[in-house]
Amino acid sequence: MYGLSETPIEVHRAFSRTSNGKAGIRDFRLLDTHIKKKKQEIRLAKEALGMDGIKGRKQPTEYQPLQAIMEILDGGRR
Repeated sequence: MYGLSETPIEVHRAFSRTSNGKAGIRDFRLLDTHIKKKKQEIRLAKEALGMDGIKGRKQPTEYQPLQAIMEILDGGRR
């Protein structure tokens, strides 16, 4: 999805072992490096899609005052 690589079967098995409480230190190291690589991949994919760097508050939207909307709807009658 979004150009990201597929997760290898070894990583799926390591996740399975951790959820069953049977994981060893080797599994945790594998998952740690996998997660770090995925974070980097996601960051690069977001930059490629133009989604990165949009931080902070959204600019306020200009709204018409209620009086102007009522004039538009009413045709100026009131």
